[in-house]
Amino acid sequence: MVFAAAAWVRNTTHDFAERDFRTMAEDSQRALETRMQSYHLVLEGLKGMMMASDEVRHDDVESYLQGVDVSSALPGITGIGFIRDVPAGGVDDFLEEAASMGFAVRDVHPAYDGPERFIIKFVEPAEDNAEAIGLNIAFEKNRRDAAIAARDTGESRLSARIVLVQDTSDQPGFVLLHPYFRKDAPTATVAERRAAFEGWVYTPFVGAKALADLTQGQGRLFRLSVYDGPASPETLIYTSSPEPAEAREPLLTRQSEVALFGRTWTLQWETLPAFDVAYINHLDLLVLAVGLLLTLMLWLTLYRMRNERQIVERKVEAQTRELTSRMSENESIIGNARVGIVILDGADRVVSANAAARAMLDIPEDGPAEPAIAEIVALPDLVDRPRRIKHFRMSAPTKPVYLDVHANSWTTGDGQVRRTVFVHDVTEQALAASQLEQTEQRLDQALKGSEIGVFDVDLIAGTSVVSETWRKIMGVEDRGADFDTQAYFMAQIYPDDLRLLIEADRGCITGRTERSTTEFRIQVPGKGVRWMRSDAVVWERDENGLALRMIGTQVDITEFRQAQAALKASEDRFRQTFENAPVGKAILDSSFRFHSVNAAMCSLTGREKSELEDGRSLETLVRKLDWDLLAPTLRSMSGKHEDAFRGELAIDRPDGSTAWALANAIPARDPKTSERIYIIQFLDITQSKEVERLKSEFVASVSHELRTPLTSIKGAISLVQSAPQGLPASAGRLLDIAHANVDRLTELVNDILDLEKIHSGSLSFELSDQPALAILKDAQDQLAPLALQYGVQVDLDPVDSDPTILVDRGRMMQVLINLMSNACKYSPKGGTVRIVTETQGTFLRIAVQDDGPGVPKDFVRKLFKPFSQADSSDTREKGGTGLGLSIAYELVQRMGGGIGYDRAEGGPTEFWFTVRIVEADAAFITRQQRAG
Repeated sequence: MVFAAAAWVRNTTHDFAERDFRTMAEDSQRALETRMQSYHLVLEGLKGMMMASDEVRHDDVESYLQGVDVSSALPGITGIGFIRDVPAGGVDDFLEEAASMGFAVRDVHPAYDGPERFIIKFVEPAEDNAEAIGLNIAFEKNRRDAAIAARDTGESRLSARIVLVQDTSDQPGFVLLHPYFRKDAPTATVAERRAAFEGWVYTPFVGAKALADLTQGQGRLFRLSVYDGPASPETLIYTSSPEPAEAREPLLTRQSEVALFGRTWTLQWETLPAFDVAYINHLDLLVLAVGLLLTLMLWLTLYRMRNERQIVERKVEAQTRELTSRMSENESIIGNARVGIVILDGADRVVSANAAARAMLDIPEDGPAEPAIAEIVALPDLVDRPRRIKHFRMSAPTKPVYLDVHANSWTTGDGQVRRTVFVHDVTEQALAASQLEQTEQRLDQALKGSEIGVFDVDLIAGTSVVSETWRKIMGVEDRGADFDTQAYFMAQIYPDDLRLLIEADRGCITGRTERSTTEFRIQVPGKGVRWMRSDAVVWERDENGLALRMIGTQVDITEFRQAQAALKASEDRFRQTFENAPVGKAILDSSFRFHSVNAAMCSLTGREKSELEDGRSLETLVRKLDWDLLAPTLRSMSGKHEDAFRGELAIDRPDGSTAWALANAIPARDPKTSERIYIIQFLDITQSKEVERLKSEFVASVSHELRTPLTSIKGAISLVQSAPQGLPASAGRLLDIAHANVDRLTELVNDILDLEKIHSGSLSFELSDQPALAILKDAQDQLAPLALQYGVQVDLDPVDSDPTILVDRGRMMQVLINLMSNACKYSPKGGTVRIVTETQGTFLRIAVQDDGPGVPKDFVRKLFKPFSQADSSDTREKGGTGLGLSIAYELVQRMGGGIGYDRAEGGPTEFWFTVRIVEADAAFITRQQRAG
């Protein structure tokens, strides 16, 4: 019996230790899995937000992070971000796209020769992750392998051990990547997933920070060591406390493997001295020793009963003292044990309690004898199994403690019923569980903010547990807790869609697919028919692989589907407009190859639609001279709609004829690939060009034919005027009028010929470096006689510097004389004509100002058109052909400048033009020389 009692005490103590240690280890593993799932759920939330928005900007991500509260709700992670799979040659477009959305991606790093470009577009908070923004994670194998696996499987993947670039401690780190596919694209096969793939939402975390403080006992009662793969020093991620200097054998150890997003981590627990000392109390040895001693005493007593009574009494007295000492020793051991022990009588009154029990339950040392246990603590029924209670001690009435209580009943030698109550203080474990519950509540709030409903289906019972957001989406938030959400859900789905949902769930349950993802229609009270998207996985299976639980998310995508339908209708309208437009329209790719053309474009170019769209380049249709000017202009466009090209192009048709088109082109971005495209429109002006050619030939011919008789008439009039015998006054006046009209007609013919030469491209330009001041002074000198004739003064304002300009000297003089002569003619007598210069970047601005009446506002837009004059009487009074400003406009344009008119309220009349300073680029010189 003594040995049996000792064995019972030893086994009971060891069983308690094993049970408590196993509970702590299981709590620790659950806390780890829960933390990793919380990381995954926040990535699902970010993905849902991105899918619900056409364009996610920096402000959207910041708002999402504020709702999640990363620092407190998700301990260990350094941020949440997005990695873009950038195609070959698309880095510049990626940087431009990131900048337009408010993400500061300065560059792509490090240098990497491989074909993959998995570039971090953003990771927030940006200030804590600056080194990671723009990182091409493909440079390192572990990151690259995890990213490719997530893309090809369509599931979240955890990388092997890495060192995060934003972590200065160089501790083992990891990245958790969740694939992000294009909306509505099929993803059933690897090929489909790769085609629909756009990037990953991801979170980086440091192992030591993510695994710290999982439970209250970690590092105090037990050591937790976590390994990435089999346990070895090379795979160690984290240990909660360092190895002691002196080797010790822990009381208990435990090891488990846990599968986390494609990786297998090994978890090892071993007890620490603080745990061991509570259970290694040698109580079994004490019971064995006392029992053996009592047995020996009994045997000696019986053996000596033959001796005198006095001897027996002395021996009994000595043994009694020793027994009392041993019992005191036992009471001392029990009194100092960390487990509370209370002895109750048959009426549940306290017979005795050790110090640990008195401290836990506030049982006073000097209180009333045998107080009822009910007066101290509310104990549950302890017959069936141990229970956990919440207790408020009198010494701290506002601070609860949590106790695990269990009891054993026994009977004393005299038949009295006794109960021994064992009390364990588990406050730390209970508080840790409460904190975990609060974390789950915060995560649920984050899901509510993202309007993502969560469900957990018991596949065996056919019931489900759902989040408040799910109830809100389904319009049943006011139903009671006993409402059968699963039955209601199945009854509200459209029959055609229900079949698709059941088929998707069956594939996931049987293991044919990893996920069950379905879009379906459902009837929602008060909202009508709504579109939903469900994404679920099997969360738990039994040892035979039978699916037990399925969890997932549900999102209302009605607005998205409506926007999708509206977009399709808009695309159809655009396609009809594009195809049936009366002008030629085409879309070119970034290499200027035809992607789409309409019927008018085919008719204009004389080619079939299939021929143009079969990779033919625009370069093959236009003349080389036009292409050498057009291609650099298109490539240099910034991408803004106002940055457009407009010009005339000659198109060579297959039949040998030439068609002329007025071309308009703007750059754009392909909404699916984000690559640059060009939208181009060709207006057929072939007939207009032919009419213009005939008109030009006719005008030139007439002008040439007029020159000879005009010269003869002018000579004859001059000869008659110079006759020595003189002429009557009336005849002389008529000859003067005829002479002036011949000069005016000659000027008109010369202007018409100059204008035609400009338009036909036959007017030559000799661009060279010229001092601006010298040309201005020459013009001032040449105009002095005309200024004197009209009674005005021509002033040249001081020039700060004498810039060298790139012009044709003769053509510039022609422009200056035209503007200055106009100013002299329209200035009041005694007025001043001023020539003012100003440097504007790489251009010199030259303005001719006068104090004349100016140009009527309704005529300003016609100023530079041929044969335009505000008042026809000006021609008679001031002279002029109406072509001077038009010729000046064309000459300035061909020298690379601009020309215009300004008049401020109460200010002078001002005609200005600009010319390039010698720093002008060589490409412009080359174009002008070639055009000349």
